[in-house]
Amino acid sequence: GAQRMTYRELNEKANQTARLLREKGIGRGSIAAIIADRSFEMIIGIIGILKAGGAYLPIDPETPRDRIDYMLKNSGAALLVTTDSLLQPFDIKTVDLRSDELHLLSGENLPRVNCSSDTAYIVYTSGSTGTPKGVVIPHYSAARVVQNTNYIDITEDDAILQLSNYSFDGSVFDIFGALLNGASLVLIEKETVLNTHELAEVIEKERVSVMFITTALFNTLADINIGCLAKLRKILFGGERASIPHVRKVLDHVGRDKLIHVYGPTESTVYATYYFINEINDEAETIPIGSPLANTSVLIMDEAGKLVPIGVPGELCI
Repeated sequence: GAQRMTYRELNEKANQTARLLREKGIGRGSIAAIIADRSFEMIIGIIGILKAGGAYLPIDPETPRDRIDYMLKNSGAALLVTTDSLLQPFDIKTVDLRSDELHLLSGENLPRVNCSSDTAYIVYTSGSTGTPKGVVIPHYSAARVVQNTNYIDITEDDAILQLSNYSFDGSVFDIFGALLNGASLVLIEKETVLNTHELAEVIEKERVSVMFITTALFNTLADINIGCLAKLRKILFGGERASIPHVRKVLDHVGRDKLIHVYGPTESTVYATYYFINEINDEAETIPIGSPLANTSVLIMDEAGKLVPIGVPGELCI
């Protein structure tokens, strides 16, 4: 909406949250779950957990209760951070991000206790093939997606749209792509995400320059509101096989050096490969997944674990 927050305000509020979390026992090696709506508190909570030294486990407030119970128990979460004091009580210590006691704590930076190989976050896969599985990601894996990389340069002049639900790892690109590079992070309500007309208005009004979206939403915007993509500097999309007609339509509309097709499973952290789409051959049947991100290796192997020659199908090992 019309709310704004500076980096200083975010840092101080996250420090206050981290202090409270340390008092409650969160430190290096701890896991703190967070259940929050799309809000400043959601971001403050995430940064606060990381500053305390813990790893965050994001849970969508609309997740069924039995699944939340499963994730809390399975992950070994020590504490639940939430924005909703009306939440039905869980069998776990709870910290309210809107609590008055936070304002009484110091906003100064805390001594750091982590190293880059410590866990930064845990996300649970959809569990379409049975019970959900938690994917554990260290700090260095997340940082490599947005820092010193070879496929995008984000600066303080950029505005990044926070589009992905924070319980999916696409949000890691949005949140840390902005905050680790001094850019603006534009949060939107869930209703706006589902309304392409409102989404287009936000992109225009907030001068969004970088956006990472699912292939399905990319196709929808191409069909319904292609105009909202015209002023973006970089459009990243991925998650399923790309549609050549939709990609061609957007490429014709926005021009070269803007479209990046990304690919990779949650286990390898957000995505592992990228491909700049600047032309599409008439005979093209698919959009390539491209080359590995910096600090990432992608090999194509046979069943014996040996590299296969160019042009020979094999298994992708990231």
